[in-house]
Amino acid sequence: MKEFKEWFEENLSEYAEDIVNHGVDCGFPGVTTYSECVELWEKYGQEIWDYAVEQAEQLGCKNVAEMISSFKRADMLESLDEFYNLMVWYACEEIAREITDRQDEDSLD
Repeated sequence: MKEFKEWFEENLSEYAEDIVNHGVDCGFPGVTTYSECVELWEKYGQEIWDYAVEQAEQLGCKNVAEMISSFKRADMLESLDEFYNLMVWYACEEIAREITDRQDEDSLD
C-alpha cells in the first residue's frame, strides 16, 4: 500500500466509530504496540507528517509541535518511539474522523 489512508481503510475502517468515540489508545489491531506504530511511521511517516503540518496550519498553530502539545496523550514524548507512536495514533484518529463524517453525510442524503 502506498498511502497510510489505504492502510487504515484496509485494517481499521471497521473500528472508525470506536476510534473516534474512545481514542485509538484503547487498543486496535496493528496500532497497539510501539513496534507496530514505529513500523507504520517508518513506512508512512512523511505522509503523516505532511498531514500534520497541513492541519496545524489550518488550526492556526505556529507549527506541528504546538498542535501536538494539545493532544490528549502529549505526555508521550520522552523518546522517538513514543513520538512515532503518538503521530500514528493522531493520523488514525483523524482518518477515522474523516470516515465517520463521510458516513454521517451519506446517511443524510
